[in-house]
Amino acid sequence: MMVEHSTMRMQESIYDLPEIEHSEVVDSEFFDYCTEIQDFLVICLANRDGEILFIRNFDKNIGWELPGSHVLPDEGIVSAVNRVVEMEVGAPIDEVTPVASVKNKFICGGDSLTHHGQHSPP
Repeated sequence: MMVEHSTMRMQESIYDLPEIEHSEVVDSEFFDYCTEIQDFLVICLANRDGEILFIRNFDKNIGWELPGSHVLPDEGIVSAVNRVVEMEVGAPIDEVTPVASVKNKFICGGDSLTHHGQHSPP
């Protein structure tokens, strides 16, 4: 996964991406999951009319969210975006442009960890 992490850093530099930071208190089950997977992406899918796809997530307090997932080991960013988009809407895409670097800080009890990722519209 180190290769993927350096790819994200390279894209942040090339695209001069703004950074979005978010902190959230989470339960221990989610925190444990986050300790295993630390590279992720969030995808903004929009049609020609500018309508954006949100996914209903009944497992989280926020309810609606943009599609996203973790990046699998040895998976590139474009492959990860295609996997998530195909899973959510049933269609692969060809191009991905990152629009922001994202840092999510998760807090559970006295522990915290930070996930690094990218927000990418196809």
